Amino acid sequence: MAGSNHIIKDGISYVVLKCEDSPYLPADLNINPTWEKDKQFQYNGNMEIEDYKLYLKDLSVFSDRGFPEIGNVEPKISEISYGITNACYEDIHLSLIYTGGMIVGKGYLKEYDKGMICSGRYYEPVYCYETLLELIFQDGRLVTEIDHSKAMRRIRKNLDLELRSLEKERDAKCIRHFVMTSFIGDYEHPGKNKKKKLFRINSYIKKLRNSKKEISETTE
Repeated sequence: MAGSNHIIKDGISYVVLKCEDSPYLPADLNINPTWEKDKQFQYNGNMEIEDYKLYLKDLSVFSDRGFPEIGNVEPKISEISYGITNACYEDIHLSLIYTGGMIVGKGYLKEYDKGMICSGRYYEPVYCYETLLELIFQDGRLVTEIDHSKAMRRIRKNLDLELRSLEKERDAKCIRHFVMTSFIGDYEHPGKNKKKKLFRINSYIKKLRNSKKEISETTE
């Protein structure tokens, strides 16, 4: 996905920080850039979860071409600069068939956003959010969620106590490893290794359901 995306869950808005793959693409809605790798072509949107189902609520697209209707929703058009148009689709309520993980956050803590550099590469410091959730979807349905807030709070505490320092390459690598191994999904390679990701996420969901079934049987 491009730009800033949000998701509304239980009436609360979260920033979408990472996805294993894009839950939606403008191309799926017949919206494409005029030419491939057009830097002016940008998009972002709001998603929402209703009755455990994932929907695209709003979509904003920046481009230099015409825009079709999405369902029965016509875009609100405004010209940002010469040749660049912004099209806003509101209340689309389009069902999304997404399988994979999604990292979302709420309560941004600016003082911890100092960046994290490992081997010369920048990594987004997801521990900068007071609430950090991992949402697991299968065919557009929310199967489970994992609350990583406590683990992220532990990282911030270690930084506060100077037990770890982002200025030290070794500490930064340790924090990054801790974060990535805490997640169920693979967010290191968005949009890649789709078959492998699909197999892993479906295996996780199967184990989760079997575990719930065993608990249910033992309590009967």
